[in-house]
Amino acid sequence: IAAAAILTGLMFRLGAEQRAAEIGLLLATGHSPARVRRRLLSEALLLAVIGSAVGLVAAVGYGWLMMAGLGTWWQAAVGTSALRLHVEGLTLLIGFCLSLLVVVLSLFLTLRKLGRASVRTLLAGVVEATIGARGKLVRRIPHVAGIAGLSCVALAGLTDPAPATRALLFFAAGGLLLTAGLTATAGWLRLSASPSQPAGSLLRMAALNTTRNPGRSITAISLVACACFVIVVVGAQRRGDLAAELGDHPGTGDFAVVAEADVPI
Repeated sequence: IAAAAILTGLMFRLGAEQRAAEIGLLLATGHSPARVRRRLLSEALLLAVIGSAVGLVAAVGYGWLMMAGLGTWWQAAVGTSALRLHVEGLTLLIGFCLSLLVVVLSLFLTLRKLGRASVRTLLAGVVEATIGARGKLVRRIPHVAGIAGLSCVALAGLTDPAPATRALLFFAAGGLLLTAGLTATAGWLRLSASPSQPAGSLLRMAALNTTRNPGRSITAISLVACACFVIVVVGAQRRGDLAAELGDHPGTGDFAVVAEADVPI
């Protein structure tokens, strides 16, 4: 859900950044920043309402298709055919409202950043500035340290015997470390210094392209990081629960490694 929200916000943010020259022209011809902001927000809100409404219908259809597949083609994965789609109006309403909130919030933050730029810069289509980037990185250090400290506190509570509590603390610690890593990466991407790779190398070109637009880069990094985080955390928690249940007699016949196939061999 977080990755989907990030991706949705990125699409509307890119749309606003691509209209930087238009925003600069409106400001140059006497339109106030508040009026320009209201105009773009109203356009985005209209698109978001239409897109969210279509998305609700598509989500229900996708959910029905998944239940039909699990009850027929993929029945071996769940072991039953008694699966039925259950849809609640409140759930659809929450999803609709959260979609609109993500769009409005991401666009508002983008427009606020564009509003701080000069009209000449906007007319040139420049939306990223590297002035004072090193200072921004220094200001992020306490945030990263604080988040990492909270993660250590959560890890310290893993001695709780209750499995549910351990799972919650493990997920919280990993989430905090993920947030700290993304915060540090965002600060590093905004450095104005050139990468140290040799001139003309592929790594230097990739690094320069990454730091050219830090906002887009950290969004792409966050998408991949969220996906990897969920996969690793769920897999590790499943393995931990299994080891706790088996105890000193794992039932593996003294084998150190056991392979599990998806299909019969």
